[in-house]
Amino acid sequence: MAPDPRIRNMMEQLNRMQENLRSRGIVSRLDEGEIPHAVLWPTTTSEQSIRMLGEALRAWMESHDGVSRILGLEQLLEGKSPEVASWVLGISVWGDPGSWTMHVALVVLKRGAAEEQLAASLCKLIEPGGLASVVSYEQYGYMTR
Repeated sequence: MAPDPRIRNMMEQLNRMQENLRSRGIVSRLDEGEIPHAVLWPTTTSEQSIRMLGEALRAWMESHDGVSRILGLEQLLEGKSPEVASWVLGISVWGDPGSWTMHVALVVLKRGAAEEQLAASLCKLIEPGGLASVVSYEQYGYMTR
């Protein structure tokens, strides 16, 4: 029995989406043992301020063993708006390539990390400077539905 053409089309589109993101250096999935933790986005368009935010986040990440990585950090360090694949954020998308990413960064933790302590530490870093807004991964999901 031949596969349903609709399923084949969906799989082809998914493969094109993943290849498009990969070619732009955007991660399209988390590794096993990683959990999404916090979503943040710059509240400024100044390249210098965005770069400063990226540098602060990199230093924070390097000083906390429970942090696996920050998706979108590379763009922040370049003074650009970060991008994360929409489905990594739990947002289903099809169609327009512009909807395949969200202009946010995603803090990813190692499974078993001290989530509450890391959240408090991240908020302490981000909120006073006013360079970004930060919410939990779950809260971001509610905001985008």
